[in-house]
Amino acid sequence: MIFSDIEVLFLKRLINIISSIILLILILIIIVIFAPKLFSIEPMVVVSGSMEPSYMKGSLLYVKESAGGIQTGDVITFYRNGELVTHRVVEINTDEKTYITKGDANQVNDVQPVAWSDVVGVPVFDIPVLGYPASFIGTAQGKLVFIVLLIIFTGITVLTDKKMEKSISISSYHGDHLFKIYSDYNTSDKTYEKLQDEYAVDDSKKDDDSTKGSEAQSPWYDDIDIDFAGLRSENPDVVGWIYFENEDISYPVMYSGDNSYYLRKTFKREHATAGSIFLEGSNKTDFSDCHTIIYGHNMKNLSMFGKLKHYNRDENYYDSHQYFQILVDGKKYRYQIFSYETVSDDSDEYTVGFEPDETFGKFVQRMAASSMKDTGIVPTKDDKVVTLSTCSTSGETYRFVVHGVRVDEH
Repeated sequence: MIFSDIEVLFLKRLINIISSIILLILILIIIVIFAPKLFSIEPMVVVSGSMEPSYMKGSLLYVKESAGGIQTGDVITFYRNGELVTHRVVEINTDEKTYITKGDANQVNDVQPVAWSDVVGVPVFDIPVLGYPASFIGTAQGKLVFIVLLIIFTGITVLTDKKMEKSISISSYHGDHLFKIYSDYNTSDKTYEKLQDEYAVDDSKKDDDSTKGSEAQSPWYDDIDIDFAGLRSENPDVVGWIYFENEDISYPVMYSGDNSYYLRKTFKREHATAGSIFLEGSNKTDFSDCHTIIYGHNMKNLSMFGKLKHYNRDENYYDSHQYFQILVDGKKYRYQIFSYETVSDDSDEYTVGFEPDETFGKFVQRMAASSMKDTGIVPTKDDKVVTLSTCSTSGETYRFVVHGVRVDEH
């Protein structure tokens, strides 16, 4: 097809306009989402109206680490049961080192005091409405759109005009720089992939390939082996490894003695949104308690405990995903899932410290009875139960929990 000079000029201008728009979008993403991190300011999305009109729902809130000196009337951002909350300080208890907080739009104070150690920082400013696109960028789809825009921009820049080779070189440099920033956002994924490669030997996939067409199948305890000595040489806080049969959930289990340290820290003790899978601070690290709780974030890219949502969303998912394993040094435990449900963050389901008595027997019976699916499995007072807890899409005060009962050990 032959174009006239006017048509060629029009196409070039159109391509330049499209390229400029894409570049502007990419720059805005860097400025709004990534650049503040260079100054230790974390952007966070306001997901509720509890602080309206000070901070509107859907705003992008920028929080800077506090250097201390928080006073009554200050607004703080803190962790509460694994979720970030931003409320105003209405009272300070210096003896217990806690804050009493309240949302501006709420009628009463928050029930649970905030420990000083749970404070993330103080809001410095916010941008209305931008929380919605920022939240989308954090999803797998949003990251894909970012990469596609980057590819389109690079392609348009290369194809526009041979006389702009110098500009192309500069654009390529910036594109590479943007990609590096994006890659840094996936720190936790790379960390755990490396741990799995170096310290976990997963024979389950090899077993699947080798037994196709035959009835032979290796026992469950041959699925995976962990080099705990190697893991603890890097971080002595590791107490076990959780592994799901027939699912891509395979992570070290950390223990710090509290329920906050590993919320936003990886196995390498580096800050990351996904944090780590970690054991309830009140539980024994040998998994000998009647009821043990393990926490993990419900990541939108399905890492950590993100895949647990499939039990709630797909009624057939349970049938082929009934078992998970917990490995400790020298021992392997197999658990069968008997219940899963959505509970409030202050639910009795988070009770630990039971003895193998009738009280615990009734406790696990209630777990089985409240399950979203009738699995037909009801543990007894003599069983060992593990609860996997993650965030719920039902709201910031709710959690999705999966309960498993120990059925075998090796």
